Amino acid sequence: MIIRRIDFGTIEHVWRLHLWPGRMSAIEPYSAMMFMHDKYDTSFASRPQVFLGGYVDDKLVAVNSLHLAEAYMARSRGLWVDPSQRGHGYGFRMLNATSSVAEGLGAEAIWSFSRKSSIRSYEQADFTRVSSWMDHGEFGPNAYVINRISK
Repeated sequence: MIIRRIDFGTIEHVWRLHLWPGRMSAIEPYSAMMFMHDKYDTSFASRPQVFLGGYVDDKLVAVNSLHLAEAYMARSRGLWVDPSQRGHGYGFRMLNATSSVAEGLGAEAIWSFSRKSSIRSYEQADFTRVSSWMDHGEFGPNAYVINRISK
């Protein structure tokens, strides 16, 4: 799999069709959600956002994004791997690439709100679950996970 930067329109299309079909709220290039809080910060919209696509034979088979969030932290968001391509470690590779980009932007940690169905990929990429499973969202259950990328 080759991982490269993609634009928001490309990832938004995948998210709308495959990751969040029928989503009630708008799909934005960032999430205002804060780590381990019921608070939101819309200032994240003005911080760097990066969208990544994983390609096999020129076909987009995996996506993920990140944006800088709270102080020294980045948010990983929207991990998706084509169901026909699962089991090849592509989720793990997308998360590692996302963490590397976050570190390059100066983040010391990267967090996400992982779906239960994706937790194995996060754990393989050195993320640690730091909350219980919550099922109050549209696409849960989810839990907070974090990877302290800066040593």
